[in-house]
Amino acid sequence: MTKKVVVGLMLIVIIYSIPAMAQANAPFSIEANNLTMDQAEGMVRANGQVKVEFSTRTLLADEIEIDLNTKDVLAIGNVTYIETNKKLQGKRLLYNYQTEEGTFFNTEGNFHERGGVPQNFAGEKIKMVNGDFELKKATLTSCQNPDAHYRLVARKATIYPGDKLIAKDVEVWLGDYHIFTYPVYKRSLGEDETPLPSFGYNNHDGAYMEWEYEHYINEDLEGDIDLKLASKDTDKARLDYEYDITDQIELNPIFDYDKDRENTWYTKLIFDGDFANGLNLDFDLKYDKKEENDSDKIMGDIQVSQKIDKFYWEVEQDYNKELDPDADKNWNYDPQLTLGMFNNAIGGSNLITNLRYRNGDILFKDDEEINRQDVRVDLWNDDYELSQGLTLDTDTTLWHAWYDTDDDYSAYKLGFDLEQELRAVTDIEFGYDYIYETGEPPLAFGSGFEDFDDFDDDRDLAPHNTDLGWRNYYDLLFDGHWIVIDMDHMLKWQLEGHRREYETGESYDYYGYETKYRYFLTDEWLVNLNYERKKESGNNPPIGSDNEAVKNEFNFGLDYENKFNKGGYLHLDSNVEYDVFDNEYTTISLDSEYRTKEENLAYWSVESYIEYDLLTDGYEEQDLELKRVYDCMEFIVTVDLMTDGEKKDSVEFEYEIKY
Repeated sequence: MTKKVVVGLMLIVIIYSIPAMAQANAPFSIEANNLTMDQAEGMVRANGQVKVEFSTRTLLADEIEIDLNTKDVLAIGNVTYIETNKKLQGKRLLYNYQTEEGTFFNTEGNFHERGGVPQNFAGEKIKMVNGDFELKKATLTSCQNPDAHYRLVARKATIYPGDKLIAKDVEVWLGDYHIFTYPVYKRSLGEDETPLPSFGYNNHDGAYMEWEYEHYINEDLEGDIDLKLASKDTDKARLDYEYDITDQIELNPIFDYDKDRENTWYTKLIFDGDFANGLNLDFDLKYDKKEENDSDKIMGDIQVSQKIDKFYWEVEQDYNKELDPDADKNWNYDPQLTLGMFNNAIGGSNLITNLRYRNGDILFKDDEEINRQDVRVDLWNDDYELSQGLTLDTDTTLWHAWYDTDDDYSAYKLGFDLEQELRAVTDIEFGYDYIYETGEPPLAFGSGFEDFDDFDDDRDLAPHNTDLGWRNYYDLLFDGHWIVIDMDHMLKWQLEGHRREYETGESYDYYGYETKYRYFLTDEWLVNLNYERKKESGNNPPIGSDNEAVKNEFNFGLDYENKFNKGGYLHLDSNVEYDVFDNEYTTISLDSEYRTKEENLAYWSVESYIEYDLLTDGYEEQDLELKRVYDCMEFIVTVDLMTDGEKKDSVEFEYEIKY
């Protein structure tokens, strides 16, 4: 044990044994070549390779003074402050170990969020406040190379680790070139974003430039500005701001311009307010200016709701939604009242229930107005463990709707899913659903609400003609695990079967199986063999969505991967597909990636994908991506010649900074 450690331990004993300072109970240990203590003043002084360890922080310096009364620390000379994923270095530090706040002078440092890129920064003065860093005359970069490829130089910056960076009067530099200056600059950390515009070319837009800017004004008001300028008059602009009037009330104004759209521009205002006793008010107003629209009507909706424990009510009124091409419905509530109970646990069981009653007038495009009332009850549970590895999901729905047209409609669903996880060989899943429909909704609603967007969540209940009555669905799946035959051979399999039964007397069966085989020829070469067979029998199902596509395909692949000793990388993945039914080859593809050796924290990367359709004698896919990757940024050129058999001739140039 060194002398300084022994002296340090003795000092700890002394500090904790002084009655006058018992209230301090300084939560640190200290090591140094020289240690002195003034009991009258309550001061600890140390010099020579000083190391102070707090609970989660470490401080290194040439000299340190600690005031046990005020909890202030003064560190001078070669100061290093270390905590989890963060490290700061400077000439002088004033720090309070109780509030964990302080000020660094002439400082540089870095922090490294989990899974992110290390961020380097420097400043004339850095304040540590509530775990954040406030920098003056700051330089920020994620480049590890001393000759940074990019840097942001700001008059003032605040770093919120794991969240965001906000800086003022920010100069953007690429190498030795000053590109331009932002008055305010905000970026989310952990995301690859760029402070510079991106450029590209494609058949639709021609040559274009895109720019995204997070316009930060203050903590309560900020927005996103997205701009696109194109040579073929497909310009776009969008301003989307959020204003927090209070912690519970938010205003969201939007302006959207798209020269390539029929409704060239629109403005929108969204209000979301939460008030006392669970009361909420939302409204959404939109003015949509079409080139040939003389109505100039305001579109939108207003919702007032309240939640009290598990119960809620809501009133919704729509305005001219049928005129909005971007709306998810072309009809209006005029208005509608909803009463309900949500996520209510039954007793001590895993069963959860929702209950909903609605009564409202619904106005359609042709000015037809129909009053509808409906009641829906849902009862379900998820992942109920019957035994080790055996889980049960249940789902029951009862739904009845009636209308002032003297029509009525009901749907009932009862279903469950069993899943048995087995460590050996396979997992087993079995599912059953019983669905029964009766009655008929008004024609304006479509058959079984098929064309009524309000019931997206109910289409599994009523997507079809109600003359079908009841139907049963049986599903069984054996999902085999990978079987390691030996060091070079692996096998996986899957078997499935499905049956559909209808009250009309019709039935439909569908089954299939799939095998995957891997053979490692060498450390670099891998053979992939896949076979998939899907077959149907019985009548064609009366419900089109119940029908499944038949398959009988064999896929042969050859995969090559080599990580060169000098640091390069090559990966080739080729595949040939053969249709057993038609006794012919269908497609051939090649996926490749080549990466050069990394030098000075940078490398080149080339990726390409080609797919050729042997039946049509033409290319389906032709893509190429060229990258220059640095430790802190990337230059990317993407060439898309063909997508889904359609000629694209698109070239995009991107530049990304890693935060």
